[in-house]
Amino acid sequence: MLTFQAQELTLHYAASSYHFVMATKGIRRRRNTSTSQAPLPKRDAPQAASTARKQFHPLLIKLLQLTAPLLGGAAAAASLQNWKIAVALFFVSCLAVVAIMSRVFYSILKQDDQTAVGLPTVHQSDGTTVEQPEVTVIEHDKQIANQMAAQLAVFGMAALWLFMWTGLAVAFVLFAAYITYRAFYHPLFRIHIWNESDDQALARPFGSAPLFKETPDASVKVVAGRQQFQEALKSAKKGSLVILDCSATWCPPCRAMAPVFSKMAEEFKDSSFLTIDVDVSQDVAADLAITGVPSFFIYRDEELLERLTGATPAKLRETIESYL
Repeated sequence: MLTFQAQELTLHYAASSYHFVMATKGIRRRRNTSTSQAPLPKRDAPQAASTARKQFHPLLIKLLQLTAPLLGGAAAAASLQNWKIAVALFFVSCLAVVAIMSRVFYSILKQDDQTAVGLPTVHQSDGTTVEQPEVTVIEHDKQIANQMAAQLAVFGMAALWLFMWTGLAVAFVLFAAYITYRAFYHPLFRIHIWNESDDQALARPFGSAPLFKETPDASVKVVAGRQQFQEALKSAKKGSLVILDCSATWCPPCRAMAPVFSKMAEEFKDSSFLTIDVDVSQDVAADLAITGVPSFFIYRDEELLERLTGATPAKLRETIESYL
């Protein structure tokens, strides 16, 4: 069973190296040899290359998805049967870490993005507010890159120590699988290796992308702090329901529930739908004695009618309909 899991974890390892080479090498635009069409002006070349990358990237991902199970499974099986292959896999993994982190630091320094990362004001439980220190994108990414480099180095040394003391080649396989997983899914690598930018999950600070958009016409109103929450309760139409969502950006069930909550807000237009981040609105979280997220509270005329804990769309819908 352990061998099977190790093989499964390393399915994407071989594909990772190929994907990294393609990403760092870039896509070369073919020269136009036709005499009936003039070549693109130089100023349009970067835009044309960017368009080519966007068109080619999905095809590359599809190719990797098809070939990775075969290549990764073969590499894992060979590594588990022959310790020399496992050692070679470890050294290749270490070289991949050096290459990936070098590319990341180069991209960070080249972009030199001095844009400020918006950090919300924290409303503490004692009623005071704390302004978080301003940080730029380049400072944020460098800090995350340093943490990631240290983390990968620690995991590499742990894998080497485990192999030396136990002889388990699976340690190197797991290390390679972890590198592959991080390289494909961590926001830092998705931005600076794969050049992605249009995913809300890539918003900085990483792991803290807002669950709801703060726009005037949004169906769910984002409130911050005790004062805004109380004002929202008072301003609600008399006799209508107010449904409060208490969530956190680091909570996977909260992220899964957010689009469902937004759809309910569009469906029950006569009710008011509010949301707070428990890490930002610590005073509200303390007042409501929140012990788990997501939690939902239903009010009418500033009076609490019901509280629910857990990402249960059916139960939330049933409860809302019972008070209408």
